[in-house]
Amino acid sequence: MNSRIKISLHILAIALLLFLLSWWSMSSLTFLQSDTGLRFWQTRELIAREWSSFAIRYPAQAFDPDLRFVPFYCAYSIVQGKLFFEITPFVPLLASFLFPRLGAAGLAVVPALSGTLIALGMYYLARLGGLRRPYLLLWGSVLATPLFFYTLQLWDHSPAVACAVWGVYGAARGLVQRRWPPLFWGGVVLAVGLGQRPEMYLFVLALAASALLVHRQQWRLLPALAGGGLLGVLPIWWFQLAWFGHPFGMAFAPHLFGYGRPPAHVFTCQAPGSALRYGRFLMYIDGRDLQSFAAALLAIGALFLLLLGLRMPRLRRPWLLLSALALAAVGYALWGEMMWHSLLPGLLTTCPFLGLSLAYLEQNEDGSPTRPVYRLVFFTTLLFLVGM
Repeated sequence: MNSRIKISLHILAIALLLFLLSWWSMSSLTFLQSDTGLRFWQTRELIAREWSSFAIRYPAQAFDPDLRFVPFYCAYSIVQGKLFFEITPFVPLLASFLFPRLGAAGLAVVPALSGTLIALGMYYLARLGGLRRPYLLLWGSVLATPLFFYTLQLWDHSPAVACAVWGVYGAARGLVQRRWPPLFWGGVVLAVGLGQRPEMYLFVLALAASALLVHRQQWRLLPALAGGGLLGVLPIWWFQLAWFGHPFGMAFAPHLFGYGRPPAHVFTCQAPGSALRYGRFLMYIDGRDLQSFAAALLAIGALFLLLLGLRMPRLRRPWLLLSALALAAVGYALWGEMMWHSLLPGLLTTCPFLGLSLAYLEQNEDGSPTRPVYRLVFFTTLLFLVGM
């Protein structure tokens, strides 16, 4: 079968699967978390206001004119006497044009399309990096990571990850081929990602630092990446400045600069301690839950054995790899049982890159220990995790 037909069939299958599952999960217009509910609320507000404002109407404003008792936990800011959700505007904006015409199916378009773009981008990145079975990464990057659940809801994580994947692919292709156009367009795509999630700013810095570290000889090509990023981010900053009064928008400016933050919330909004916060971010270790702690220990042990078995030739034994797989299976089974109760937070922005980062690759013909694409992805992931 022709390779183009084969990849087209794979992409069509994953797109159809994600769209149908996303449509089914949102068909009742009931959402699993308040965060996704806020995005749907923003979508409906845009439609009701005929796209004249991103401000949220407050039903009880006649009784609470000073907006002191707004019951939206900590997810809002007040700018010039108007309520704004602290979310990125672009996913609700796109959904607001699709929802009136397609109903719940319209809400599924952006998440499913983003997941499909992630899968396709990881396929091309794996092929560029020399992996023998890139189709495994095409399916695994979405279906074998927590990102799968985020492609089924009206969230902005999956569009951000799609931008990250294609941005890395553009940068890697440009540096490997020593051509500036892929770097330029990779920068443009990364800039689009800056409008989706605030952590993408850190991701872009991690990618730039990794490119300098891995491809020092091609540093003259890196201004193309910066130029594309600047060209792409200026319209986003202008859009957010025009609609919200701040170029970084409501998803970033309130947290970094305190923009629009009310002096007090109805809810306490206490942040968890550092150990708990980092545990939840990396591995979902709950503070008072032995099951999640045991699952994390098993997963960490599996990762340790896997790295030993793949990276140290003397320890490359079947029993070691089988032990790693067994530990991982038990750990993820414990986490899987918990998924019935709630969505598990975790490492989403770089999750599709983890498999590529840990894959064992042969030496290049020139004897270098690892391929440049692999090293670029690995250091980008590592620096992003350290920064977070």
